Amino acid sequence: MAAAGAENVPPFIAAQLTYLLSNFHHTLKIEQMWSSDNYNSSAIDRFTLLIPYCLDFIKWDLIYNVECPTSPPDVVFGPEDEAFHPFHMRPSVEPAQSSNCLADWNYKDPTRLLLLFQFLRDQYVLYQKIRVGELEDERLKFELNTILHREGIEMHMSLGAEKCS
Repeated sequence: MAAAGAENVPPFIAAQLTYLLSNFHHTLKIEQMWSSDNYNSSAIDRFTLLIPYCLDFIKWDLIYNVECPTSPPDVVFGPEDEAFHPFHMRPSVEPAQSSNCLADWNYKDPTRLLLLFQFLRDQYVLYQKIRVGELEDERLKFELNTILHREGIEMHMSLGAEKCS
């Protein structure tokens, strides 16, 4: 984790982020780092992560409470995903593999953040599949039925103006 201000990241957070960035099955990036303390910005405990999804990136904010390091971090999803509630969905993987990442949290174990983000991203893929599958479009349903068995296919439903490339 080489970024400006990285020396102000508490050691337990730095260990978790370093492990996450080097071991996640996709390349994650830290877009922004900041402190929750606007008056004394000595401890950086907030991060915006760019997570690859559908040939683009989604942004999630990772928020630690440095005053209570034993607590797991909060993850704030983008405004377009206000209906995404990963712990209220059926798990996208076997229950043994998706043991509750928050209940098993151990801030001294740098692998815990990786397990949390793997679970969240897997749930996000399932969430998007459900959203797309709810559309009443026969052509879309046909297309989905022909590609769903293929590994690595991701889908995303967004509202409003699309980006032009």
